Amino acid sequence: MKPSKGKRLLLALVLWGSLLPAAGAAGTGTTEYGMEAESLAAAGPAPSGKLAVSQPLGETGVFRQKDLKAELLARYGEQQSRQPVIFRDPKNDVHFVLPEGFALQGVYGRGKNQEDILMRASRGEELLVYMANGAMMKTEGQKEARPFQSEKVMLELTARTYEEEARNRGVPVQVSEMGTFAGRDGLHIRQLEEGKVSDRYFFGDRKKLYSLSFLSPEKEAGTLDPAVRQVLDSLEIGTAYERVRLPHSGVSYEIPFGSVDIQKAADPDDPHRLTRLHLDSQLITGVIFQPLQENQDYAFLPDSLEGLCPQDQENLCRLMTENRRARWERSHPGQILKENRTYFSQAAGRPCIVEDMVLPGGKSLGYVFLRKGTLLSLDYFQLGARDQQKIIDHSINSLQWKDTDTVVRAGKKGPEKPLKPKYGGE
Repeated sequence: MKPSKGKRLLLALVLWGSLLPAAGAAGTGTTEYGMEAESLAAAGPAPSGKLAVSQPLGETGVFRQKDLKAELLARYGEQQSRQPVIFRDPKNDVHFVLPEGFALQGVYGRGKNQEDILMRASRGEELLVYMANGAMMKTEGQKEARPFQSEKVMLELTARTYEEEARNRGVPVQVSEMGTFAGRDGLHIRQLEEGKVSDRYFFGDRKKLYSLSFLSPEKEAGTLDPAVRQVLDSLEIGTAYERVRLPHSGVSYEIPFGSVDIQKAADPDDPHRLTRLHLDSQLITGVIFQPLQENQDYAFLPDSLEGLCPQDQENLCRLMTENRRARWERSHPGQILKENRTYFSQAAGRPCIVEDMVLPGGKSLGYVFLRKGTLLSLDYFQLGARDQQKIIDHSINSLQWKDTDTVVRAGKKGPEKPLKPKYGGE
């Protein structure tokens, strides 16, 4: 997305110091979340105010366990390879394998809700730093930053910001390339500074900017390559979501973060007939909420899907399939539905009817729920060839449909504080 003429695109990043390798340490205002588990076992309880990665068992059990292991190894030798240590950032749904020999030094959080994360691990003079930082986009004159509309724009702006800062500091950038890393679009930057080689990999999900930095002495350049491959091969970054609330209905569900609200979240004139439509780069999500008898396409359905016998389910599916085909042929003469089927299923703990179609422009999935004579249809249209079923499954199973008399209006009361997540290796 390009800014309008005369305006400069800004990157609103909350970073700890600089983007450059020298900024590996945590800055001010951070909270330490964890340390290496083995160090904790040897040193005793963690200092107050710090959350350990994992708590050791009782001291006697820990040391006795080590004694038994030593005895077994002395008698029988090493029988199996050591299990890999997996670092997990549950707040951002990120995890990867720590390379062999790397010890977790600490996990730090910053921000009002500790939403920005930094992890450090080392092996001798080699260093691995993971960071997750909030990232937003705005043009000059805008009061509020907005989510990036694509990961590509996010990474391109990150590259320009990084290279500009490197020039200002007089630190040459040897490599700056966009490519596919860890099975997703990413940015790779390599630098040489103060006798150390730094390889940094950036990834984005429009809500966060993630980076993995690998630093090693220049004289040992290349020795970290196997560790880099191991981390990238195991790296998984979950999709970022946000919750959409349908006013006056008690209905809410999650969609990919930063999706464009085509209807601008306008409050409806008729609170009994509600719609929402969001556009993501790969997916369109929509919802219809209204009294069943006011929708001609679904008025023949029962007030509830609970307790229907198999024969009733089969008849309803057949009728819905035929009606969709007839509507399509009337509105799209000469075009044929590639697929058109209907079946009963369960989603978010509720019975629903799934309308599955493959249209000329992509795949369409509609999930129809009925409750007390009210129709709720959550619809998803997949753009492009990339399979979005995992995202659709998450969204549909995040559905909440509460009685309206118990719904708390936005701005009156915030959500309950979530349990504090645990970070670190396991």
